[in-house]
Amino acid sequence: MSLTNKFDLADLKEALSSVDDINAWVQKHIELKNLGRGITPHLYRDGLNFNLWYNSLSNLIKDLYELDTYFSDPGEDADKSRDCTIQILISKSIHQELLSYTEGHYLAKSLFQSLQKRFQHKSWSFLIIWSI
Repeated sequence: MSLTNKFDLADLKEALSSVDDINAWVQKHIELKNLGRGITPHLYRDGLNFNLWYNSLSNLIKDLYELDTYFSDPGEDADKSRDCTIQILISKSIHQELLSYTEGHYLAKSLFQSLQKRFQHKSWSFLIIWSI
């Protein structure tokens, strides 16, 4: 079979399939960004609401994947798609000035642990205010 351009029919089908895959990926990425933005509260710049943010994020992960202990389970997530999804959720649910914490972290658990180390036990005054 000969076509006038460089593609044969199989190449054309593969290219169209790739476009569909790309479109599906873009759509999923947009949905995930919106899910991340929907996490309330977002992690404040000073991290004072870390525990509230963590609970919201954990509840969403539990709803999406039925995982109660995602961040406390040791080791790397074997599901790379899920790991990428959770990275997006984290990056879209933190204050813009905290995005520098996402640099250099290629795993969701690593990114979370850097935020946790920085903010988890940030302020006794915040805890006292919320307990009143």
